Amino acid sequence: MYQRHARRTLALLTWMAVFLIAPTTASSQVMITPNSITPAGWAHFEISVVNSRDDAITGVRVVVPEIISILGVDPTDDWTYESQPAAGSAPQFIEWTGSTLSRGDLATFSFLGRLAGDAKKRSLLFPMTITRGSDVQEINARESGVIVQIIGSTILTPWAGLGVAALAFAVSMVAVGLAAWKGTERQS
Repeated sequence: MYQRHARRTLALLTWMAVFLIAPTTASSQVMITPNSITPAGWAHFEISVVNSRDDAITGVRVVVPEIISILGVDPTDDWTYESQPAAGSAPQFIEWTGSTLSRGDLATFSFLGRLAGDAKKRSLLFPMTITRGSDVQEINARESGVIVQIIGSTILTPWAGLGVAALAFAVSMVAVGLAAWKGTERQS
């Protein structure tokens, strides 16, 4: 029984090593910063792309979740961009083209965005495509880490709303008291 358990453990460890340590076949690595944003918050999003293949990258396209308003796109050396708002069932996106990214090169593409104020805590995926000539590669946002977390909230809980109302009432009572005191002071 001990040998069977030891063989199973060894087999499990071997498979874990194959999946965790073995080199991946990914043809490009991508990353997005910041990795979190708060509702109604502004952020300067940066998408970094590294080419790990011999053929050059000639285009990068990122689908921006509709809950984020694209306020502007930063120019990137030798790259042109097209920013397309959502239309019908087509999502909003930004696409950079016009230059090349050779093997081992890194490029950073950035834009300014604002998250809607009513956004709830969740993960936002930024699906991407990388173009190499006529070859278009889909980047799995979840596996590649092209995810931004929504943290915090601008929505008040009922108790917080009650607290804000009580504070506003207290401030108004102080204002009324000061006005009445000033009025009696003038009469005397």
